[in-house]
Amino acid sequence: MSEQDHKLPPLNDDLAALLDAARREPDPPAVAKQRVHAMIMATVLPPLVGPGQDGGGAGPIAGGAGGAATGGAVATGGATMAPAVKLALVAAASAAVGVGAGVLYVARPAPVAPVEAPAVVAPAPPPQPPPVVVAPTPVPPPVELPPPKPLIAPRPIADTLAAEQALLERARSALKTEDAATALTLLREHGERYPRGRLVEEREALRVLALFQAESADAAAAAAKFRARFQHSIFLPAIENAAKQAPVN
Repeated sequence: MSEQDHKLPPLNDDLAALLDAARREPDPPAVAKQRVHAMIMATVLPPLVGPGQDGGGAGPIAGGAGGAATGGAVATGGATMAPAVKLALVAAASAAVGVGAGVLYVARPAPVAPVEAPAVVAPAPPPQPPPVVVAPTPVPPPVELPPPKPLIAPRPIADTLAAEQALLERARSALKTEDAATALTLLREHGERYPRGRLVEEREALRVLALFQAESADAAAAAAKFRARFQHSIFLPAIENAAKQAPVN
């Protein structure tokens, strides 16, 4: 950049007269000068960024009387202002409030970092109890039952009694004909078919009589056994008579 670019344009008569009148006024207090200077700078120029600076803190915006101009155009309020005009306005404002030559700094607010909202942490779900595993109830194997035995219907008492009477009647007929062997066979069959029949007493009495008729050696023992078993039997007289008529060995 050439030296010609740093020269300020001449002030017009009105601005020069204004500056002369301001110089003749008594100096205000230093605090007032600084306040007025800050207000003028905030009104005339926005906060400017010096060469090579990009943000926070305070940066040089212009030189006073005899100061150096910054290079390039600077954006102001949406328009572009030439460095010469910018420096002229700054010099005039500085002279008006009695601010000495040198680099002027305008405080700029530091950039404020965005405040992040605290993250909303959802509450953790309550711990779930472990699933309860129910073991299946063991089913016992089926028990095989034996097949039921067929029920034997009891014979009617009347039919049994009639059959017993018929069989004993045949044995009695054999004794009448003195066929002791046939009588004993029929009596043995009766004992096998009706061991607990209703005519057991009569069957045993006929058996003793058949043994006496056959002259068996077992007749006397059979008679004694009958007496002991059936002490009040109606067949005892017939048995005693048969025992008296039996031959004596």
